[in-house]
Amino acid sequence: MVVVGMTEISAFNSSQGPCRCPDASILRRNLILSPKLARRIPWLLTSAVSLLALGFVYRRGVDINWDMRNYHYFFGYSLIHWRFDTDIAPAGISSFYNPIPLAIFYLVLSSLKFPAYAWIIAAVQLSSLPVLVLICREIDRELGHETPSPAGCLALGLCVAAPLWWSELGTTFYSSTTAPLVLLGVLFGLRGVRMASNAQPARLHFALAGGAMGFAAGLKLTNGPFAVSLTLALAIVMFPLRARIAARYLCSYVMGLAAGFAPTSWWNVFLFQRWGNPVFPY
Repeated sequence: MVVVGMTEISAFNSSQGPCRCPDASILRRNLILSPKLARRIPWLLTSAVSLLALGFVYRRGVDINWDMRNYHYFFGYSLIHWRFDTDIAPAGISSFYNPIPLAIFYLVLSSLKFPAYAWIIAAVQLSSLPVLVLICREIDRELGHETPSPAGCLALGLCVAAPLWWSELGTTFYSSTTAPLVLLGVLFGLRGVRMASNAQPARLHFALAGGAMGFAAGLKLTNGPFAVSLTLALAIVMFPLRARIAARYLCSYVMGLAAGFAPTSWWNVFLFQRWGNPVFPY
Protein backbone atom coordinates (compact mmCIF):
# COMPACT_ATOMS: atom_id res chain seq x y z
CA MET A 1 0.00 0.00 0.00
CA VAL A 2 1.34 3.43 -1.03
CA VAL A 3 0.35 6.55 0.93
CA VAL A 4 0.32 9.84 -0.99
CA GLY A 5 -0.59 12.76 1.29
CA MET A 6 -3.73 11.56 3.10
CA THR A 7 -4.83 9.24 0.30
CA GLU A 8 -4.14 5.55 0.35
CA ILE A 9 -3.56 3.87 -3.00
CA SER A 10 -3.68 0.11 -2.95
CA ALA A 11 -1.06 -1.67 -5.04
CA PHE A 12 -3.27 -4.73 -5.22
CA ASN A 13 -6.64 -5.33 -6.74
CA SER A 14 -8.67 -8.10 -5.25
CA SER A 15 -10.08 -9.20 -8.57
CA GLN A 16 -7.13 -8.63 -10.88
CA GLY A 17 -4.15 -9.23 -8.61
CA PRO A 18 -1.12 -6.95 -8.29
CA CYS A 19 -1.08 -3.78 -10.41
CA ARG A 20 1.68 -3.65 -13.03
CA CYS A 21 4.12 -0.78 -12.38
CA PRO A 22 5.91 0.93 -15.26
CA ASP A 23 9.11 -0.77 -16.31
CA ALA A 24 12.30 1.03 -15.13
CA SER A 25 13.73 1.14 -18.66
CA ILE A 26 10.58 2.88 -19.91
CA LEU A 27 10.91 5.48 -17.18
CA ARG A 28 14.54 6.08 -18.11
CA ARG A 29 13.65 6.48 -21.77
CA ASN A 30 10.94 8.98 -20.90
CA LEU A 31 13.38 11.02 -18.83
CA ILE A 32 15.84 11.31 -21.73
CA LEU A 33 15.12 14.20 -24.07
CA SER A 34 14.09 13.30 -27.56
CA PRO A 35 16.71 14.15 -30.22
CA LYS A 36 14.37 16.71 -31.75
CA LEU A 37 13.90 18.51 -28.43
CA ALA A 38 17.61 18.29 -27.58
CA ARG A 39 18.51 20.01 -30.86
CA ARG A 40 16.12 22.84 -30.02
CA ILE A 41 17.63 23.63 -26.61
CA PRO A 42 20.57 25.74 -27.93
CA TRP A 43 18.25 27.67 -30.22
CA LEU A 44 15.76 28.27 -27.41
CA LEU A 45 18.62 29.45 -25.19
CA THR A 46 19.98 31.91 -27.76
CA SER A 47 16.46 33.18 -28.55
CA ALA A 48 15.84 33.87 -24.87
CA VAL A 49 19.23 35.58 -24.55
CA SER A 50 18.47 37.75 -27.60
CA LEU A 51 15.18 38.96 -26.14
CA LEU A 52 16.84 39.57 -22.78
CA ALA A 53 19.65 41.48 -24.50
CA LEU A 54 17.25 43.79 -26.34
CA GLY A 55 15.50 44.50 -23.06
CA PHE A 56 18.84 45.10 -21.37
CA VAL A 57 19.87 47.60 -24.04
CA TYR A 58 16.61 49.50 -23.60
CA ARG A 59 16.73 49.54 -19.79
CA ARG A 60 20.36 50.71 -19.75
CA GLY A 61 19.42 53.75 -21.80
CA VAL A 62 21.54 55.90 -24.08
CA ASP A 63 25.19 54.92 -23.87
CA ILE A 64 27.66 57.79 -24.22
CA ASN A 65 31.00 56.09 -23.70
CA TRP A 66 34.39 57.80 -23.78
CA ASP A 67 35.41 56.15 -27.07
CA MET A 68 32.31 57.37 -28.84
CA ARG A 69 32.89 60.93 -27.66
CA ASN A 70 36.60 60.72 -28.44
CA TYR A 71 36.62 59.23 -31.95
CA HIS A 72 33.81 56.77 -32.79
CA TYR A 73 31.28 59.41 -33.83
CA PHE A 74 33.67 62.05 -35.14
CA PHE A 75 35.80 59.63 -37.14
CA GLY A 76 32.70 58.30 -38.88
CA TYR A 77 31.77 61.89 -39.66
CA SER A 78 35.30 62.46 -40.96
CA LEU A 79 34.98 59.65 -43.49
CA ILE A 80 31.52 60.66 -44.70
CA HIS A 81 32.64 64.28 -45.16
CA TRP A 82 36.29 63.44 -45.95
CA ARG A 83 38.02 65.54 -43.33
CA PHE A 84 41.37 63.78 -43.68
CA ASP A 85 42.87 66.57 -45.79
CA THR A 86 42.17 69.21 -43.16
CA ASP A 87 42.26 67.34 -39.81
CA ILE A 88 45.49 65.72 -38.65
CA ALA A 89 45.09 63.11 -35.92
CA PRO A 90 42.21 64.86 -34.13
CA ALA A 91 41.72 61.83 -31.88
CA GLY A 92 45.38 60.97 -31.42
CA ILE A 93 46.43 57.39 -32.19
CA SER A 94 42.80 56.37 -32.68
CA SER A 95 42.65 58.60 -35.75
CA PHE A 96 44.38 55.94 -37.85
CA TYR A 97 41.94 53.06 -37.33
CA ASN A 98 39.92 51.92 -40.33
CA PRO A 99 36.90 54.27 -40.29
CA ILE A 100 34.42 52.06 -42.18
CA PRO A 101 32.65 50.62 -39.08
CA LEU A 102 32.63 54.07 -37.49
CA ALA A 103 31.03 55.61 -40.57
CA ILE A 104 28.21 53.08 -40.26
CA PHE A 105 27.78 53.99 -36.60
CA TYR A 106 27.73 57.68 -37.49
CA LEU A 107 25.02 57.19 -40.11
CA VAL A 108 22.86 55.09 -37.78
CA LEU A 109 23.23 57.40 -34.77
CA SER A 110 22.64 60.57 -36.79
CA SER A 111 19.61 59.17 -38.61
CA LEU A 112 17.73 57.33 -35.87
CA LYS A 113 16.73 57.92 -32.27
CA PHE A 114 17.17 55.70 -29.24
CA PRO A 115 16.30 52.85 -28.90
CA ALA A 116 16.04 52.20 -32.65
CA TYR A 117 19.74 52.71 -33.39
CA ALA A 118 20.81 50.76 -30.29
CA TRP A 119 18.62 47.82 -31.26
CA ILE A 120 20.00 47.81 -34.81
CA ILE A 121 23.56 47.70 -33.49
CA ALA A 122 22.60 45.04 -30.94
CA ALA A 123 20.96 42.93 -33.67
CA VAL A 124 24.25 42.86 -35.58
CA GLN A 125 26.09 41.87 -32.41
CA LEU A 126 23.48 39.22 -31.56
CA SER A 127 24.04 37.58 -34.95
CA SER A 128 27.01 35.91 -33.26
CA LEU A 129 24.63 33.63 -31.33
CA PRO A 130 23.36 31.39 -34.15
CA VAL A 131 26.93 31.05 -35.41
CA LEU A 132 27.99 29.94 -31.92
CA VAL A 133 25.25 27.30 -31.92
CA LEU A 134 26.50 25.94 -35.25
CA ILE A 135 30.11 25.92 -34.00
CA CYS A 136 29.10 23.94 -30.91
CA ARG A 137 27.18 21.57 -33.19
CA GLU A 138 30.25 21.01 -35.36
CA ILE A 139 32.39 20.23 -32.31
CA ASP A 140 29.75 17.90 -30.88
CA ARG A 141 29.55 16.07 -34.20
CA GLU A 142 33.32 15.58 -34.25
CA LEU A 143 33.13 14.13 -30.73
CA GLY A 144 30.50 11.62 -31.82
CA HIS A 145 27.37 13.31 -30.44
CA GLU A 146 24.35 13.25 -32.71
CA THR A 147 22.54 15.74 -30.48
CA PRO A 148 23.87 18.70 -28.47
CA SER A 149 25.90 17.35 -25.55
CA PRO A 150 25.73 18.73 -21.99
CA ALA A 151 29.31 19.97 -22.42
CA GLY A 152 28.37 21.76 -25.63
CA CYS A 153 25.35 23.42 -24.00
CA LEU A 154 27.54 24.45 -21.06
CA ALA A 155 30.11 25.94 -23.43
CA LEU A 156 27.37 27.85 -25.23
CA GLY A 157 26.05 29.10 -21.90
CA LEU A 158 29.50 30.36 -20.92
CA CYS A 159 29.78 32.18 -24.25
CA VAL A 160 26.51 34.05 -23.84
CA ALA A 161 27.40 34.92 -20.23
CA ALA A 162 30.54 36.85 -21.24
CA PRO A 163 30.36 40.14 -19.32
CA LEU A 164 32.43 42.14 -21.83
CA TRP A 165 30.07 41.12 -24.63
CA TRP A 166 27.06 42.25 -22.58
CA SER A 167 28.72 45.57 -21.82
CA GLU A 168 29.15 46.29 -25.55
CA LEU A 169 25.63 45.40 -26.66
CA GLY A 170 23.98 48.31 -28.43
CA THR A 171 27.09 50.48 -28.19
CA THR A 172 29.62 51.71 -30.74
CA PHE A 173 32.35 49.37 -29.51
CA TYR A 174 32.92 47.25 -32.57
CA SER A 175 34.77 44.25 -31.16
CA SER A 176 31.35 42.62 -30.76
CA THR A 177 30.12 44.05 -34.06
CA THR A 178 32.89 42.38 -36.06
CA ALA A 179 32.85 39.20 -33.93
CA PRO A 180 30.23 37.47 -36.17
CA LEU A 181 32.75 37.59 -39.04
CA VAL A 182 35.46 35.96 -36.91
CA LEU A 183 33.04 33.27 -35.73
CA LEU A 184 31.92 32.63 -39.31
CA GLY A 185 35.56 32.06 -40.21
CA VAL A 186 35.87 29.51 -37.42
CA LEU A 187 32.63 27.80 -38.46
CA PHE A 188 33.59 27.46 -42.12
CA GLY A 189 37.06 26.30 -41.08
CA LEU A 190 35.59 23.53 -38.89
CA ARG A 191 33.23 22.43 -41.65
CA GLY A 192 36.05 22.45 -44.15
CA VAL A 193 38.19 20.21 -41.94
CA ARG A 194 35.28 17.79 -41.43
CA MET A 195 34.57 17.58 -45.15
CA ALA A 196 38.26 17.20 -46.05
CA SER A 197 38.59 14.40 -43.49
CA ASN A 198 35.71 12.60 -45.19
CA ALA A 199 37.30 13.08 -48.64
CA GLN A 200 34.64 15.61 -49.66
CA PRO A 201 35.38 18.79 -51.62
CA ALA A 202 36.00 21.57 -49.10
CA ARG A 203 37.74 24.32 -51.08
CA LEU A 204 34.71 26.62 -50.93
CA HIS A 205 34.43 26.32 -47.15
CA PHE A 206 38.09 27.19 -46.64
CA ALA A 207 37.78 30.13 -49.02
CA LEU A 208 34.73 31.40 -47.12
CA ALA A 209 36.60 30.99 -43.83
CA GLY A 210 39.44 33.09 -45.19
CA GLY A 211 37.06 35.68 -46.63
CA ALA A 212 35.27 36.18 -43.32
CA MET A 213 38.54 36.40 -41.38
CA GLY A 214 40.13 38.74 -43.90
CA PHE A 215 37.17 41.11 -43.89
CA ALA A 216 37.10 41.12 -40.07
CA ALA A 217 40.82 41.89 -39.92
CA GLY A 218 40.43 44.69 -42.44
CA LEU A 219 37.64 46.34 -40.48
CA LYS A 220 39.43 46.02 -37.15
CA LEU A 221 43.16 45.40 -37.04
CA THR A 222 43.01 43.55 -33.73
CA ASN A 223 41.08 40.77 -35.48
CA GLY A 224 44.27 39.97 -37.41
CA PRO A 225 45.63 37.54 -34.78
CA PHE A 226 42.49 35.42 -35.20
CA ALA A 227 43.16 35.12 -38.94
CA VAL A 228 46.77 34.07 -38.32
CA SER A 229 45.89 31.62 -35.55
CA LEU A 230 43.22 29.95 -37.69
CA THR A 231 45.83 29.52 -40.44
CA LEU A 232 48.14 27.74 -38.01
CA ALA A 233 45.30 25.63 -36.61
CA LEU A 234 44.21 24.50 -40.07
CA ALA A 235 47.79 23.64 -40.99
CA ILE A 236 48.27 21.56 -37.84
CA VAL A 237 45.03 19.67 -38.40
CA MET A 238 45.23 19.25 -42.17
CA PHE A 239 48.83 18.28 -42.92
CA PRO A 240 48.69 14.88 -41.12
CA LEU A 241 45.90 13.91 -43.53
CA ARG A 242 47.77 14.49 -46.78
CA ALA A 243 50.30 17.24 -47.37
CA ARG A 244 49.35 18.02 -50.95
CA ILE A 245 45.62 18.28 -50.21
CA ALA A 246 46.34 20.31 -47.08
CA ALA A 247 48.48 22.76 -49.05
CA ARG A 248 45.73 23.14 -51.65
CA TYR A 249 43.11 23.91 -49.02
CA LEU A 250 45.41 26.28 -47.17
CA CYS A 251 45.96 28.15 -50.43
CA SER A 252 42.18 28.46 -50.75
CA TYR A 253 42.04 29.88 -47.23
CA VAL A 254 44.85 32.37 -47.88
CA MET A 255 43.24 33.48 -51.15
CA GLY A 256 40.00 33.98 -49.21
CA LEU A 257 41.92 36.08 -46.69
CA ALA A 258 43.22 38.32 -49.45
CA ALA A 259 39.79 38.61 -51.09
CA GLY A 260 38.12 39.44 -47.77
CA PHE A 261 40.73 42.03 -46.88
CA ALA A 262 40.65 43.69 -50.30
CA PRO A 263 37.48 45.83 -49.83
CA THR A 264 39.02 47.47 -46.75
CA SER A 265 42.59 47.77 -48.04
CA TRP A 266 42.04 51.24 -49.52
CA TRP A 267 42.54 52.63 -46.03
CA ASN A 268 45.93 50.91 -45.72
CA VAL A 269 46.88 52.29 -49.13
CA PHE A 270 45.83 55.76 -47.96
CA LEU A 271 47.94 55.42 -44.79
CA PHE A 272 50.91 54.28 -46.86
CA GLN A 273 50.58 57.19 -49.26
CA ARG A 274 50.11 59.73 -46.48
CA TRP A 275 52.43 58.37 -43.77
CA GLY A 276 54.63 55.79 -45.48
CA ASN A 277 53.24 52.91 -43.39
CA PRO A 278 50.11 50.86 -44.25
CA VAL A 279 49.41 50.19 -40.55
CA PHE A 280 50.56 53.58 -39.25
CA PRO A 281 51.35 54.42 -36.46
CA TYR A 282 52.36 50.87 -35.54
